[in-house]
Amino acid sequence: MKTLHISIITVAIITLSFSINSASAASSEIILTPFDISFSEKDFTRSGPFHQILILKPNETATITINVDNHDTIPHEINFSIPYPQNISDFVDSYFFEPSTITVQPNSEQQVLLHVKTKEKTETHWATIPLVAQSKIFGMIGKYFYLVIGDKDNITKADLSLVDHSLREGLPGAAFPFLDKISEKVADTMITNNFGIPKYLPQGYKFQGISNFSEETILVYSPIEVTNTTESIEFVRSGGMLIDYETNGPNFNLNSWMPAYVAQNEAQEIIVNGLYGVAIEQQERIVEDGPKYKSPSQIILFNKNTQVELNGNMTLDELLKVASSIPISGMTSNQATLTSCAEDKDWPSKPCNDFINVGDPNQKPILGDKQDWKSFYDMKGKYWMESKKQEMYFADQNGILKEWYEYGGHSGHLANSDVWYYYNLYDQSPDIMKYYNGTIQKDWLKPIITYYYVSPIVFVIIGITAVVVGFFISKKILVKIRK
Repeated sequence: MKTLHISIITVAIITLSFSINSASAASSEIILTPFDISFSEKDFTRSGPFHQILILKPNETATITINVDNHDTIPHEINFSIPYPQNISDFVDSYFFEPSTITVQPNSEQQVLLHVKTKEKTETHWATIPLVAQSKIFGMIGKYFYLVIGDKDNITKADLSLVDHSLREGLPGAAFPFLDKISEKVADTMITNNFGIPKYLPQGYKFQGISNFSEETILVYSPIEVTNTTESIEFVRSGGMLIDYETNGPNFNLNSWMPAYVAQNEAQEIIVNGLYGVAIEQQERIVEDGPKYKSPSQIILFNKNTQVELNGNMTLDELLKVASSIPISGMTSNQATLTSCAEDKDWPSKPCNDFINVGDPNQKPILGDKQDWKSFYDMKGKYWMESKKQEMYFADQNGILKEWYEYGGHSGHLANSDVWYYYNLYDQSPDIMKYYNGTIQKDWLKPIITYYYVSPIVFVIIGITAVVVGFFISKKILVKIRK
């Protein structure tokens, strides 16, 4: 299980969501958070090597300007709050955002003010404040600054020697004292969770073995030969990469873990081959008595109760290529898949590119394109399709589109979700994803009539008010790397 260490010395601005605009993602394999966050330098007392420093006396108030840059093609409604406020209660008396929610239009910037007041009495000398900016569509990104308690006129550079500095670039001693030099093929058989070994490696990289230091399966890759005496600093500077496979415990909650982890690590939320995760770009660091260096990039992906974590001293783009080539359970050795295509009794010949070649730039969406779905329209007929379209709009107007969409899925009858997908290809379907993040108020007093397709000449009309089944088409949407 990924352990979350919440530190009171971490300030971050992040945006959170666990849904995605499916129409804009239909032709992609990877989605990165589509907006950035920064702070106005004028609001800070000093600048550290890489982060801003705010110095406040006890019982003093300051205002920080948060700049939000939306480089997406759709607007984002973002709510600001502080996760784990108990972590700052020892040194912050009060805080509030002005405003607490903003809507940032496509390709534009907007600002939010954070007002902070320190406590009159505190034993904290320097610390940080974790902040969360939550998008209702998709995105999460971390950013932090340092807060120092004291009189700025009397605080010297020596007093800030530990602020914005790392302890060391790497741990002393051998990186892998218990390295097992087995073959990659044997290593693949030792992985017991839902992920496999990567099918893409950066140029010059080779599998070096498995580290048996812990109970986890950790694969070691490097462009240099690695032995059980290779120094940690040598491995890191060579661009070494680790892939760690883990199974999370029953109490692990991704929804509460992710915001805090992104906050303290200046990470961002991502989706890779339909799986949610976090990513950290290489970051500039400096030790107190040493040179500047770059920390490794990191990616963590989650699949049910399992996860795979990649750490590599390379660009995030390169590490994303590796992550996107990692198979999920059921894939062939040279392909990647998002999820198995479900049986569709309403359209047995439904197109399904169950296996996706991540290296093919012309790869079709998993469920096919407009040309593939023309036969669906022809089979159902204009009258039936138009009737279902109006039925879909009615469901959306009354807040029960999710139930309409999922109806019949438990028995393999996917007529409603098929209709949604067909019209979504033409940008005529309502946004289904907002129903999966709790933002819709349902009107259960208005029943919906669904035309349940049985054969080309038979229809069964069923009245429903509420149905809950487990089919979720968003897991079948391809996404691509944002250049």
